Amino acid sequence: MEKSSKLFKVSALTAAMLGSLAAMPVLANEASAGGEGYVEAVDSFVNDATFTGAVVVDTRYRGRGNGAAADDDIRTRLNYSTYNVLLNFNSGYHNDFIGLDLGGYFSGDIYNDSIADGKGNRLCNEISLCQTGDWTDGSFGFKPTTIAAKFKFGESTSASAGFIQGGVGTIGNVWSFAPGTYRGFKISTEFGNGMTLAYMGADQHTAPWLLDWDDAVEPWYKQDFNYLHSIGLTGNAGAFSYNFGIGQALDVDYGQGEQDNLSFKIYGRYAINDALSIAYDMYGVDDDDMYDGFAAHHGLVLDYAINDNWAFTSQIQYTQLDEDSAMGEFAPRTMARYGSNNGNWSLWWDALSDWNMPGEIAWYNRISHNTGTGWTFNLGAGYGGGAEESKNAGFSYESEWAVNGDIIYSIQNGALKGTTFKLHATHLQRDAFEGKEERNEQDLRFVVIAPFSFL
Repeated sequence: MEKSSKLFKVSALTAAMLGSLAAMPVLANEASAGGEGYVEAVDSFVNDATFTGAVVVDTRYRGRGNGAAADDDIRTRLNYSTYNVLLNFNSGYHNDFIGLDLGGYFSGDIYNDSIADGKGNRLCNEISLCQTGDWTDGSFGFKPTTIAAKFKFGESTSASAGFIQGGVGTIGNVWSFAPGTYRGFKISTEFGNGMTLAYMGADQHTAPWLLDWDDAVEPWYKQDFNYLHSIGLTGNAGAFSYNFGIGQALDVDYGQGEQDNLSFKIYGRYAINDALSIAYDMYGVDDDDMYDGFAAHHGLVLDYAINDNWAFTSQIQYTQLDEDSAMGEFAPRTMARYGSNNGNWSLWWDALSDWNMPGEIAWYNRISHNTGTGWTFNLGAGYGGGAEESKNAGFSYESEWAVNGDIIYSIQNGALKGTTFKLHATHLQRDAFEGKEERNEQDLRFVVIAPFSFL
């Protein structure tokens, strides 16, 4: 291990300093050719570096009732076992100024019996690489996710540029087990009062399961844009924490002509005491083509830590959307197409539905028990109703309900410390409007995540 770490450090150092070495004279001198302070700067770049990763095996069955409301038989959609090997290198800062972040993952299918197209390709599971937006051949592949230079400007300001991830204002990340990739930059400044102001801009995004957005050739992936940017303000003031953002996507084209979208984020959380907190979250998008104007999710969250072992959360979500909108459902992201980008929305129930029909009010409750010995058990239930019929979508639900649960175990010590095993199950039942697809669903998933570190 010591030899491997040394070799890795040497290769990273070589790549980082090739330019400066090329400009140096050849000196027969015991001192560093870089001059006073050079060795310390190199030490910061190398010795502050981390090289981490994880091996993930994801095995899943997901079925759906695909027909009209009268035909709710569950049929297989996804049935696979897939692996990821995720790798991330994060350097320290050379001369306390510049560093390098690299990330990527290897993937492939162990087996895949998901539904197939006419060519024998299987439905994209979004964990292994896919050759189009919908289909994969399951072959072994590698996807770089992060290639970025990072900078420090004093103690309070930092920046990065290249192939990066989101997390500023209204720009979030598209996730599988690896993140999606934006081509752009971001910069942030921390103030002494607990406030951070950040800006991000990008001209390209690729979902983690696609090597290139142009590979998504299906018409429902059709979307182009010229520039996406957002400003975000986060921080805390005593028991109150906040996250505000406003963003804009320029020259968005869904195939009907170009337009500019605006996106908005308002989040506030108040800790009543150490055990109890309440929060409000809003993510909204002004999109004329897809939503006929402004549409949004509004959420209320109550979190209660009952004691050291038991916790409870109760969350309510309302979808503000015109039933005549072209898309027929709301997606909390700056541009509407699936996988093309993501927003920054905090409510997610791992319950198969997005609970996002026009006017829908959904309520989810979950109880969690952590034994303190590595075992965690979750049990949740959600119900949504009050929706208006989506006029322009093939699916639309008067009401829907789901139950889901997890059994999780994490190894507590030894060489495999942190390795986690998770069994997840969901049953989703829907009452569709007449003539609309029912889309009842079932999900059973077993995930193993084994983290590792070399530096």
